[in-house]
Amino acid sequence: MTPMQLGVAAETQVFLLSCLAGAGLGALYDCLRVFRTAVRHNKIMLFIEDFAYSVFFGFVYFIFGAAQTGQLRFFTFVGMVIGALLERIVLGNTVVAMVKAVTGFIWRMIVSPAAGFIAKIALFIKSAFVKKYPKFHKSKKIGEKVLKV
Repeated sequence: MTPMQLGVAAETQVFLLSCLAGAGLGALYDCLRVFRTAVRHNKIMLFIEDFAYSVFFGFVYFIFGAAQTGQLRFFTFVGMVIGALLERIVLGNTVVAMVKAVTGFIWRMIVSPAAGFIAKIALFIKSAFVKKYPKFHKSKKIGEKVLKV
């Protein structure tokens, strides 16, 4: 056997390990998906996050290939992609949907009412402050002025 060949058993083991590494990378991307639902992003931030994930995926592929076989092999890349896709199909969509449901419930039951309560307190403080210091209140006449053309 030449140094380029690993043997069927070793190649199978490397392929299965690459599928496992791909599943881990798929779970990492699911964390990124959950973060995207929690915090709104524009297209530039989406591009930057996806580009960073792709670079990280390539880095893991390079390190995995160097550690396992000493070479970059196509079947390890295919195994990583298959692992990531299987994770997305089997667990990813379900987990992301459950996390979205839980965070939505927490938002509706805890955060939104608390924000409303804090807004009412702030409005009360503002009205008390304006009564005590009326000069700080904006005059409505400023907004009613018509611009001359």
